[in-house]
Amino acid sequence: EAQQLSVSLRSRDLDAAFSGDWTGQVLICDSLGEMAFAYALADLVFVGASLTPDGGHNIVEPLGQEKPVLMGPSIYGIAFPAEEAIAAGALVLCQDGAARAEAVIARVRERARLAAHTRAACGFGTQYKGAAQRTLSEISPWL
Repeated sequence: EAQQLSVSLRSRDLDAAFSGDWTGQVLICDSLGEMAFAYALADLVFVGASLTPDGGHNIVEPLGQEKPVLMGPSIYGIAFPAEEAIAAGALVLCQDGAARAEAVIARVRERARLAAHTRAACGFGTQYKGAAQRTLSEISPWL
């Protein structure tokens, strides 16, 4: 809001089916069990529990939907695949809240930067799709 971006809270501005009067640029999802739908709406995802020493939440879900991801520096709980996503350019770490705000604003204002980050996420997400099927194929003879 301080950067002139319009912000909506899912619990305040949208019902559980994500319908309502939301016209914001930023949607803060503050409820459980709805992330897949929220990621589908997103142009850019910030994954929480990463600006504090909590290790970060799951980045596989947004990357699986080919969404570019930002998060804080705490990735010890998800070092794999975070390190690979960083190397691929699909995940960008922000050292603090101010850096996160800068990264979001830069991508909102510089569409080419967001497009490049999105292309990296698409390439990264694609290489990991189908892991469950490949695993099942490998273990099927043993079942």
